Amino acid sequence: NLIWTLTVNQHGKGTPVVLIHGFLYALGLWVLNLDDLAKNRPVYAIDLFGKCCYIFFHRTFSSDAVEAKRQMVKSIEAWVTKVLGSKDLVLIGQSMGGVIVSAYALQHPERVSHLVLADLWGFPTEKANGNIPFWLKPIKFLTGLFNLLSALRLTERLGPKLSCKVYDYLSQKFSGAVEDAHDNISQYLYCCNAQSPT
Repeated sequence: NLIWTLTVNQHGKGTPVVLIHGFLYALGLWVLNLDDLAKNRPVYAIDLFGKCCYIFFHRTFSSDAVEAKRQMVKSIEAWVTKVLGSKDLVLIGQSMGGVIVSAYALQHPERVSHLVLADLWGFPTEKANGNIPFWLKPIKFLTGLFNLLSALRLTERLGPKLSCKVYDYLSQKFSGAVEDAHDNISQYLYCCNAQSPT
């Protein structure tokens, strides 16, 4: 499988920076950071499997959060080895991407010169997965039947309009960098998240 990659200043001399997005995002949301980060170094923004361009690859991740995190770390290591070889790197992870790069750094500390975590959120710990109170088990079972984004997928034609409302704060943030940011950002995020998960 291939990992969709956006590369800026590929021949820069500094330590490469690898950007990993969060759960509801894709690599395009790093657009406001790319120029500054790439002044003296190569920058790579990659899409996690299951996002955006991966609707055709059907890569299957475990439904177990801990195993899915291990699989994502393994896919990132394969990408790092192929693209960067033995170079050290700076990892920047946002939200769930921060959890994944943290796990990567723990497994491959010799590769990571710096680790930057932004708005960290993500997978439960292994211990937390096993210690669910009895009264919460039915709720966990019911919520496990559908994905967080199921409501967005069920709305079909209304999805882009709902995305405009939900992602309005992001549209404002990107108004100077993206033409017609309100429509384009919400449409981009809708397309990234409305596909069935892989």
